[in-house]
Amino acid sequence: MHTSSTVILDGKEYNVDRAKLKRWLQLEDIREQITRAADRKDRNGFIASIYSYLSVALSVEEDFSQLPWYEVVDTYIELISLNSPSLDLPLLHASYDGETVSWEYEGRTWYAWTIFFAKSFGWTIEYIA
Repeated sequence: MHTSSTVILDGKEYNVDRAKLKRWLQLEDIREQITRAADRKDRNGFIASIYSYLSVALSVEEDFSQLPWYEVVDTYIELISLNSPSLDLPLLHASYDGETVSWEYEGRTWYAWTIFFAKSFGWTIEYIA
């Protein structure tokens, strides 16, 4: 299991650590956005979500739109690989049927997991993150 990786994007080298729970959940939410955009054939939403994934995974606010698509895709694939769970736990499999429920909002996954761990184990938000 890799815990860090070095990626090069636009000639810049980024040393990236495997995401901890909070950032991993943010990245998973963005992956869901990518899937939904692809299902809708929403090219702009798909591309914006890929850029968003890179920003969160690399912890940078950059404009990736001027970069060659193959650099963006290579970096995205490397980051997906780095942040993919090494165990196949049923708890990690969320079902997505294409419909958004009224109580769903961006970032909700993080709060749901936080409540679960805090309630079950008495952990603080900082420890859970």
